[in-house]
Amino acid sequence: MAACLFLLATGAAAAKERLVFGVFAYLGVEQTQAQYAPLVAYLNRTLRHETIELRVLPMAELEQAIAAGAVDIVTTNPGHFIAVRRQHRLTGVIATKTNIEAGQSLSQLGGVIVAAAGRADLRELADVRGRTIATPGTEFMGGYRAQAYELHRIGIRLPAQASGMIETGSHQAAVQAVIDGRADIGFIRTGILEGMFRSGELEPGQVKVIHPQRHPGFPFAVSTRLYPEWPVFALPDVTERQVRHVAAALFSLAPDHPAARAAGIHGYTVPADYQPVEEVARALRLPPFDRAPEITWGDLWRQWVEVIVGAGIALLVIVALALISILLARRERQARERNLLLLHTLGEGVYGVDRDGHCVFINAAALEMLGFAESEVLGRNPHALFHHHRPDGRPYPYAECPIWQTMQDGQPRRVEEWFLRKDGSGFPVEMAANPMHRGKICIGAVVAFRDISERKRGEAELARHRAELEERVRERTAELLLARLAAEAA
Repeated sequence: MAACLFLLATGAAAAKERLVFGVFAYLGVEQTQAQYAPLVAYLNRTLRHETIELRVLPMAELEQAIAAGAVDIVTTNPGHFIAVRRQHRLTGVIATKTNIEAGQSLSQLGGVIVAAAGRADLRELADVRGRTIATPGTEFMGGYRAQAYELHRIGIRLPAQASGMIETGSHQAAVQAVIDGRADIGFIRTGILEGMFRSGELEPGQVKVIHPQRHPGFPFAVSTRLYPEWPVFALPDVTERQVRHVAAALFSLAPDHPAARAAGIHGYTVPADYQPVEEVARALRLPPFDRAPEITWGDLWRQWVEVIVGAGIALLVIVALALISILLARRERQARERNLLLLHTLGEGVYGVDRDGHCVFINAAALEMLGFAESEVLGRNPHALFHHHRPDGRPYPYAECPIWQTMQDGQPRRVEEWFLRKDGSGFPVEMAANPMHRGKICIGAVVAFRDISERKRGEAELARHRAELEERVRERTAELLLARLAAEAA
């Protein structure tokens, strides 16, 4: 009879489905094994159809086991979970771990930045720049990523702006590196410091917390914002029924159960939102976001269809405006060329000055009359070049120049003036000065002039002949008067 009962018990045990529970050895393999062994024993007593085998592995070995399908259920830190979720097919998070501290249930973790208590030069986040940092590893959420994200937000990029990085493999070893002086700064997760104080591994006066933060209801020392605690997730080969059984057993774990007390946890709760953890990894360009994903044209179209269509319309508008601008510029250039051609074919001299009195254009007729080359006049003040003296040799002040006066009052003027050639000789001109306006503002003047030397010579000759004629008339009149008087006397 006893033999039959033994065979029945053996058969029932054999019928149980084996599931391997992979756990990240964040405290080192031995200490993490001791922490999770009571939890696995609890699961094996609770589950009726499954038996759980515990495998505590360092991160690299845990990743290999996941890739090989050598584990079925896994718990690891949130940052590592994001990387695994990106690289492998998972059934999703089964549960989120909750810790217990001072009777409180905590389903969040953060990062702590510690330094030796005597380091007066290390007080704020900015003081971390250029220091040697000890961390359990860059894959740790509470031991690296949470702190690196806070530093990233104030412009400190790790590891580039640290003088060195020491990866210790465990949180306790990172604290020890600070105490030993091998590192200036230590990155650890929340709860580690308090645990080391309780165990006597560390005295409270040995280290201090950099950038301490206060979060309502959170009892641990912390330097960062808070993130969800460790997830428990299943790989694709685990059936939905098995997932339900394991989740139910985890949710049923009471805080006062020996397994919960041994693990130092409150139990497990419904899955948390791990999107903030993913945002940290993206911002820091940490695995799995350290490589640019392959993007297809279809991906771009689906994600950016509104932007692409809007950009296409904007591009068409820009091209149309550019073509219109080119056509208008071409027409303006052609009109300018026609005007210049007209200026150069005029018999009169024409030049223009800007608001400051500098010559901006001059035609060939003006240059020929003045004896200057175009390069000698453009950009210069025409008054100073060929209008600076009066015919009698007296200086001609610029303020009395009719061109300057036209630019001041905006009134056109037509006067006779005296211009000087390059060789110093002068000649009379008839000059018309007209203002150039842009809107209501005078921006310069256009001056047209012609040499009136011949006219002046003609006028002088005519005046001389008139004077001679008048003299002859006077002489003849006198002769006639004398003759009449003589005749009367006789």
